[in-house]
Amino acid sequence: MFVVKTLSFRRHASRRVFNPIRCLHNTSNDGNKSSRIIICGGGLYGLTTAYHLTKLGCENVTLIDQGPIGSGATPYSVGMIPSVLYPGNILNHYLASQTRQLYEDLENETNLSVGYKKCGALHLARTPDRLIFIRRYMANLQSFGCKAKLIQANEIASYTYIIRSDDLIGGVWDPDFSIVSIDLVIKALVKYLSENGAQLMDNTSITKIHVNNLSITHIDTDKSGLDCDIFINCAGRWARHLGLMSTPAVRVPVQSCEQYILRSEPCGVNETFPCVIDNDGGVQFRFYNNGILASGGLLSSLPVFTDAGAPPFIPYQTLPNKWETFQPVLQEILHRIPHLSTVYLDELLTVPEAFTPDGSPIVGDVPELMNYYVAAGSHTQGAGGAGGVGRIIADLIVNGLADISTWNVNPLRFGAIHNIRRYLIDRVEESSCIWRTLRYPKNNHHSARKVRCSSLYPRLEAAGAHFGELFGAERAEYFRRGGGTDPLYDPESRYNRGGFGKPGWYDMVEHEYWVCRQHVGLVDISSYTKYWLTGEGVVDYLQYLCANDVDCPIGTIVHTGMLNSRGGYENDCSLARMDANYYFVIAPTVQHTRSHTWLERHCPSNVQVQDVTDLYTAINVIGPNASLLLEDLVDGIIDSRAMHCLEISIGYAAKCIAVGITHCGEPGWTLYIPNQYAISVYDSLMARGQDLGVDNVGYHAMRWLRIEKLFVYWGQDFGSTDTPFEVGRDHRVKLNTDIDFIGRDALIEQRQHGVKRRFVMLTLEAHNVDTDLWAWGGEPVYLNDIVVGRVTSTGYGFTLGKLVCLAFVTRPDSQSGELQLVTTSYISRERFEIDIAGQRFAAKASIYPPLL
Repeated sequence: MFVVKTLSFRRHASRRVFNPIRCLHNTSNDGNKSSRIIICGGGLYGLTTAYHLTKLGCENVTLIDQGPIGSGATPYSVGMIPSVLYPGNILNHYLASQTRQLYEDLENETNLSVGYKKCGALHLARTPDRLIFIRRYMANLQSFGCKAKLIQANEIASYTYIIRSDDLIGGVWDPDFSIVSIDLVIKALVKYLSENGAQLMDNTSITKIHVNNLSITHIDTDKSGLDCDIFINCAGRWARHLGLMSTPAVRVPVQSCEQYILRSEPCGVNETFPCVIDNDGGVQFRFYNNGILASGGLLSSLPVFTDAGAPPFIPYQTLPNKWETFQPVLQEILHRIPHLSTVYLDELLTVPEAFTPDGSPIVGDVPELMNYYVAAGSHTQGAGGAGGVGRIIADLIVNGLADISTWNVNPLRFGAIHNIRRYLIDRVEESSCIWRTLRYPKNNHHSARKVRCSSLYPRLEAAGAHFGELFGAERAEYFRRGGGTDPLYDPESRYNRGGFGKPGWYDMVEHEYWVCRQHVGLVDISSYTKYWLTGEGVVDYLQYLCANDVDCPIGTIVHTGMLNSRGGYENDCSLARMDANYYFVIAPTVQHTRSHTWLERHCPSNVQVQDVTDLYTAINVIGPNASLLLEDLVDGIIDSRAMHCLEISIGYAAKCIAVGITHCGEPGWTLYIPNQYAISVYDSLMARGQDLGVDNVGYHAMRWLRIEKLFVYWGQDFGSTDTPFEVGRDHRVKLNTDIDFIGRDALIEQRQHGVKRRFVMLTLEAHNVDTDLWAWGGEPVYLNDIVVGRVTSTGYGFTLGKLVCLAFVTRPDSQSGELQLVTTSYISRERFEIDIAGQRFAAKASIYPPLL
């Protein structure tokens, strides 16, 4: 008898599937303009959120802060605004561009200066790998219209004579990099809000949060009570504690770490002094009051306020200076600007900055409550992205959807483990330094590991597995033949250190690739999200949620998306129909919290949603010999056709589920085995499969297999702003029926007008796999020197013998830039180029997978 973990969300008894009270990212919320909106936190995130809400016409916005407005970590923000926030993706460009626009608008709207100036920035490189890293960043800057350029080491002195450059090998000049004065920004925002109807309540503490029917209805403060329709948590380092004050608690995984700011007295520099980014030394510099402001930290930051309970509140709080800890940072500061050793260093500030487990902020609506939003975890880049963060929250509240995919900052990317205090303390010690450390493609965190391990972990570890981590789960990425100890906790090992070209694990993945193509491979995919959906209303429920027709015969499988009102993918999953009113649902690992939320918020009373992710060990049996391997172990007959499912006994294990998909386009089966039987089944498969060429296979090989077959993954290749027609999945949409589903109207309209972006497969030509840099994702795609797209994921196709990139491409008019319809002939006739760290490679495009 299994113990089933049911979802922790509460359900409204009156909710019906065709009339959800609130569908996450599903409907326009114009009525919210008159709602009572309460923002907790008067830092940059809270102020800019209030600013955008008032600009969008919201009439009842109240901002509360436990101290003076802007008295937390905000005053100590370094005030740097990059052209594009690291690592240079579309979302980070949006955050930065919206922020620059906000500062420009503020000066015009308030007649107050915010100290906004374009000063440019030098990104420095001491090592060849750092130079490649900033060249990749430069390529993205250029793709967004910035005039960034590569400079030689001997050119650096021409930008500022004060910088030591004899140890540098080059750099990148970004002329659009800007600075602001944070105190002036706060003053201007307060003035704007006061003059435009927002209520600011400083020195006011929230004492109790009242929740009714999964919505916050009232806030008690130490001064008065406030009715609430929408609540926004912008509480900075107190955001986690504020989340825990409601029932149910809201997870906001932020933890403070020490960061250092050093201000000099006037030292002969003026406003033309550029910002200097020396991440190899972990330090940055900017002009400040006729002197220099230096900021930075160690390669392993010290978490603070680690005791249970809320961090103490002291307005404008800094931490006691520890000069012995700061000494390595000071050495790097003086190394890069020796002139500062002759100048009086006016003030050292040790500041607590809030970080998240992955180093990116948390922005969006939460899974636990219906009217609760979060904007927190700004850390050192707060001033550079605050305007974009506030705009996203305001758009979600007023319009129901943001203008851009926000998955990289969405609260739903985290699970329960990420908010555990001990986990946070250990992980942010590492994630707080992500912007300083050199992050290679496919790098993994080395802290807070072995949290979620499948039943097969000991077997795979003994077989030489090198583990990566996703959503807290340990996953074998590849296997070192002959076994050996996994250097998991050694970030300098060649396996973890990585590179920007041909990876050190290439040969191992090649072996595993051919195992799957020619024999049979076993991949542990236990981290995949899994549900049982049951009940007499389950078919109608899924028909409304899913774009595809799910009323399929018992024993078959349907691939389908769950869409929002604009037709974009909220979730992507496979449904195995086990019985008339029973579906077994499989979704990507990273969708665990997101799919929970979506399923539960639409769920009627006659459907049961049960999370069985941790009840099953999943073994993906891939290859032409997969069915032969299973025949000898399974009681009964295994149907060799794909897209079938059934309950089986295998070896000594009962009540296993066999699903005829492999998630990578190869023949085979995925076995879902009750955990207590997993090792027995795995041992049987390995023993019986020796004559069939069976071997262990990791996720890297599975990834490269699916990319070569043009199998796209949610979260890696597409998301909530991408429709089935754009992704090439129009065959998975039931528009030829009269069945209603979320997103139907948007897809009908798009089908009538055509698509202006399309997902394609690009194979690189004249690319030397051994000596050239590789594309790893995020690279710009060009056509005739015009940016038409961006790479999402990449892999080496061993059958094709080429590096393969997946990407969305558009068709801008050469004169106006207006997007035209993307046709099959356009894709097939054009020769695109992919920019890899400043070097362009020709690429042939196709919307269809190759015949392999």
